[in-house]
Formats: sequence, structure tokens, C-alpha cells
Amino acid sequence: QRAHNLAQEEKLKEAISSLEAMELSRGYDQAYVARMLGIFYWQNEQTQAAIKQLELAVNSGLLQDEQAWQTRKMLADILLNEQRFSKALPHYYALSKNIPKGQKAHE
Repeated sequence: QRAHNLAQEEKLKEAISSLEAMELSRGYDQAYVARMLGIFYWQNEQTQAAIKQLELAVNSGLLQDEQAWQTRKMLADILLNEQRFSKALPHYYALSKNIPKGQKAHE
């Protein structure tokens, strides 16, 4: 919660430090924090760190439903923007096979 509040106040470096300092034992918590770190790194223009954390979150398989879908889409979009097409495409294929309600395939 603290990290989220810091990010809302545009204190991304502090939010990142707060999350990096956390020691978590539960798999879901680790995946969720990796997702949050990925978002914050991306917002802070640390693309490679964002990719690494989002890959951890996606590959964990512990995020569920729309959260998992959105995290994979974010990762695919960042990889595409970085022109890492061969890494982005498998994520887009996986996304196209499991579109949650409320999401449009063309988005």
C-alpha cells in the first residue's frame, strides 16, 4: 500500500525502493510485487528492469484472470516497443487465446 501511495505522489524511486526491500515468502505475493515493480520501473523509464519483473510475474503462473492477462499484455507491449518481436509474439498469441470479458481483441 505504501508503495502505491508513493507512486501516486510521483515518487517512483521511493516506491521502487519500498517494494525491492520487501522479503516475501508466498508465491502469489512475490508475483504481485514483481508486477508492481514492473509497472513502476516502466513508468520510471527503466525498461529492462520492467521487462525482467513482468516476466517473473507472468512466468510464475500465479496471477489470475484479468490481472494475469493485463500483466502479459503489458509485457508484450513493452517488448514490442523495444522491437523484441520474437519475444513479444508468443505473449500476443497466448493473449489472443484467452481474452477476458470486457477486453476487446483488437486492443
